[in-house]
Amino acid sequence: MRIDLHTHSLLSDGSDTPTELVERAATAGLDVVALTDHDTVAGWDEAIAAGRRLGVTVVRGTEFSTTNEGRGQHLLGYNFDPYHPAIARCFGEAVLPAKEGRQTPSTYWTAWAWGWTAAMLTTWLAVSRAGSTWLPAW
Repeated sequence: MRIDLHTHSLLSDGSDTPTELVERAATAGLDVVALTDHDTVAGWDEAIAAGRRLGVTVVRGTEFSTTNEGRGQHLLGYNFDPYHPAIARCFGEAVLPAKEGRQTPSTYWTAWAWGWTAAMLTTWLAVSRAGSTWLPAW
């Protein structure tokens, strides 16, 4: 089984649409790919639909931007509920799918700008029970 759990579409700092990303994964012989755009879930539905069509399992993920001791840090979150109240308390609507009137689906660096640290985010997630598994993204 071939897996890539850290990919980005053009909705953050990648160059392909979510569909193109999954198509490339299929062409490369991957069985599983996680879409982990920075601070957004806007591409999940498109990637999952492409995965179903192409026989590639798509894992829902996001690469959250935060800080740890004043240094920028990223945390990968998988299979969480983007509408969970705890996610909203931390990131507001930044992580939600793009809505009418929003100019960009990704609000890159949002958590950094708000001063969240990795320790704060990790503790908060444990308490929030948002149902996610977290990995540092380095």
